Formats: sequence, C-alpha cells, structure tokens
Amino acid sequence: MGDADPRVRAALAACLTDDPDAYRNAYLEAVSTLCAGARLFMPVMADEAGEIGAVKMSNEQGSTALLAFTGIDSLTAWDSRARPVPGSLPDLAATVTEVQADALLIDVAGPAPLVMGPEVLGPVEHGGKLVKFDDGWGWVRGEDLS
Repeated sequence: MGDADPRVRAALAACLTDDPDAYRNAYLEAVSTLCAGARLFMPVMADEAGEIGAVKMSNEQGSTALLAFTGIDSLTAWDSRARPVPGSLPDLAATVTEVQADALLIDVAGPAPLVMGPEVLGPVEHGGKLVKFDDGWGWVRGEDLS
C-alpha cells in the first residue's frame, strides 16, 4: 500500500551520476516521471506545542525544503515517528508554496535523494507537466493536450 513505484525509484536513481550531461537528462526524466501521476508521501509530525504539520529542513545558507518520500520505507528510514500523507507532485508543489519553503526534497535519507526547486515546482503547481518531445523537453497543461 505504501510501496514506492519502481519507475519513480529507477528515475531518481539515474540522477546519481557525476556526469553533468547524464544528470541533466536523468533529472528531466525524473521530473517527467513524477509529473505523470506518481504518488509521494509527505511526512507530518507534531511540534513542541503538539501541532501537527509538514516537515521542512534547512541548510546552512538558510534555504528550506519540504520533505517528501517515494515510499513508506524511505519515510520510515528517515524517521519512523513521521506520519505519511499521500499526495501527487502538484499537491506537494502547492504545499511548498503554502509553507513558504524554497524547494521539495525527495527521499532525503535515500535511496536516491532529489531536490526540485521553484523552476520546476512553479509550472507543476499551475497544472504543468514536463514532457519529452522529438526536439527536447517542454511544459504542457491539460488544455494543451485537447
């Protein structure tokens, strides 16, 4: 029920490369795969006051990322106390905006972490899907396909 989609995991794993060209292609493939209706899990936890909320992480520069996971296994590997809330990439992109985060960080504890910034999350939040055309990649919306 909370198993990761093997296609999503494979797409994210392909991003684990040091070759910049291979990474760019793998990143676009991963985003496209996530845009195709993949289910992710957002962890929610109680804060010190007992309020339940989405989990954000910060880096040394002060940038924040909303966390998401490809499966319950990767979520519980990160923190077994977190409660999973299923959602799609558009749902999570909207939540990034709502909680005023800078990015979405998928599978922070592995197996293959991936960061998605505003250049991807903005179009997704507004109904865009990244698709591959014969001559490259582009954003389309549902109404563009009719």
